[in-house]
Amino acid sequence: MVSIASTSSPEPTNVSVSDDMIQMSEEFYQSIDAITDDIATAMHDTAKELSTLTPGDKETEIILRDLFNDYLDPAGIAWVSADNTVVSVPIYSMASVLNSPELRNITEESFAGRDVILIDPVMSNAYGMVVCFVVPVYAADGSYNGYLCFAHLPITLLNETPDTPYYKNTKYELWISNSEGTIFCHPDISTIGYNYYTNAFYRGPGKAFTGIRPIIETGEGTTGYQYYDISNSDIVEKVCIWKTLSFGGQDLRLVLVDSPYEATEVSFPDAIDPTVVTDITQTLFLYAKKYGKGATLAAMNDPSGPFSNTDIEIFAISTDGIILAMPSKDKIVGLDRINFQDAYGIRQIATMINRASQGGGYLHYYLNLPYSENQTIFGLAYVLPVDETWFVGSRESVLDPPHSFNRVEVRSKLIRAIQPVQEYVAVHGKEETLAALTDPSSGLHTPDVRLVAISYDGKYLSSDFSYPYSIGDDLFSLTDPHGTSVIRDLVLIAKQGGGFGYVEARDANSDVNDFLISLAYVEPVDDEWLIAGTIALDMHSIVPS
Repeated sequence: MVSIASTSSPEPTNVSVSDDMIQMSEEFYQSIDAITDDIATAMHDTAKELSTLTPGDKETEIILRDLFNDYLDPAGIAWVSADNTVVSVPIYSMASVLNSPELRNITEESFAGRDVILIDPVMSNAYGMVVCFVVPVYAADGSYNGYLCFAHLPITLLNETPDTPYYKNTKYELWISNSEGTIFCHPDISTIGYNYYTNAFYRGPGKAFTGIRPIIETGEGTTGYQYYDISNSDIVEKVCIWKTLSFGGQDLRLVLVDSPYEATEVSFPDAIDPTVVTDITQTLFLYAKKYGKGATLAAMNDPSGPFSNTDIEIFAISTDGIILAMPSKDKIVGLDRINFQDAYGIRQIATMINRASQGGGYLHYYLNLPYSENQTIFGLAYVLPVDETWFVGSRESVLDPPHSFNRVEVRSKLIRAIQPVQEYVAVHGKEETLAALTDPSSGLHTPDVRLVAISYDGKYLSSDFSYPYSIGDDLFSLTDPHGTSVIRDLVLIAKQGGGFGYVEARDANSDVNDFLISLAYVEPVDDEWLIAGTIALDMHSIVPS
């Protein structure tokens, strides 16, 4: 519960908005009402199916997976029985979520007067901030037998066009908070879970909180306020309309925002030169070692300092996700951005932290171009840890050219390619599944998706394509063009409960300097091996060294 200062609530300014905006606001309300009602109904139906089962029954996982498969890009689903036995799909995916205080403290009494609970956003190690729907499970004799929890990424669940910051095909940005100021959905995904009352992000230039507060404290209306545009570059005037939906113990403010924008021309090189990011990052690293943390951060943030003439983005970040220096986006310095996601939903700051913990190295990203029609461009970053508390880095994007992306379509295709394999394991066991992966008639193959099974110690187990390795071969030594162990990265993702990452490899059918970048989805099967699927995204060139 957020403590609110005892000052009178400000009144909305009741600014004039267009008839179209009013109509879209009503449609937005109806859309979220339908989505939340559908999820609650589906979860209650699943809870009834579980009433005659125990967590150890084989049918339990199949029932949970059926619900998981009914939604695009979910984070996971779990049944926590009355004796705290947990069954989750994907396996282990819900561990960090279920360990949150909001879910640890759920009892039968939590459902008094309501049959569904909507939890404030909680952190998933694999997916970042997720929203959780919770319903009770009752045994056949009517006794309470725990709860069912369904976790989903807010942006893909609550926005019908999640690859844009807008509602449907309009130019109205959307965001959702509850009546206590906690953000459930926002175009800037890294702010999900922030609270308007307590987070410094809303106390800076533009005094956004002054304008936003009437929205939080009033059920519906129109108002205007000033704050940064989507790219966090310029302060603009925003006009908004909102309605309130009550669901799961929450009063959700459903907000549509109209603000001016101007797409700016951005120039990028035609190919990646890894030495550029390597050299500048090493320069930052040596500076930090010589002059210390304080002097380095001051120098990086100084507009006329020793690093002001670099043409690429430089940054310093703490190992808990706080931006310490980023001259190109000085408005976010000091903020927690660990939940920041790129165009395909990869948590880039979290990935950088993982890479820094391994001694540093390269990582890929897809930059979502603000105010574009689903356009994204590929880039490369390089990070080095200064000590165990912070690291420095730089990144370079390439115009290769920008391509349209469909985050939900690609991610969902990968998830659905893995599901038949997990179901096959549940019925037939490990060895039969590994054999079936190599059989084109097994029903486990999905067009455009490559599947591979790998043990946690890096051994090749099986695949659905011609893989140039033998069963039992050690794959940890395989590296991408920048020396990163691709298989170690996949195993790390699996051990965190599963999720997405990028894989880069030389394309055998193209120029020697051309490389294929793919999106990978990883699920642990148990605590010994994983299944990974990949979809090719893009070809790019690397400047030869």
